[in-house]
Amino acid sequence: MEKLTARDAHRKGKLPLPPGYSLECDADLLMLHKEGTLVAAFSAKGTTPSEVARTTRNNHRQNDDSAVYPTPGRVQDSGRNSTFE
Repeated sequence: MEKLTARDAHRKGKLPLPPGYSLECDADLLMLHKEGTLVAAFSAKGTTPSEVARTTRNNHRQNDDSAVYPTPGRVQDSGRNSTFE
């Protein structure tokens, strides 16, 4: 029994992605984009749906964390970035 690849799962609608994410397929590559920006590229022939889902989940968490928690040592002040003293 042949395992379902991420490319096949995507084509069959069995690889849901969060809003803003999309997959682009060609003969060799499966490219994961978020809002038009390349996040990751995978082999189109051997990548499993769980690999794409894990990468998407990690990227989504990373972006959410950076939006919620400002970079240490920086604070937003009246539209300007200021450094903590």
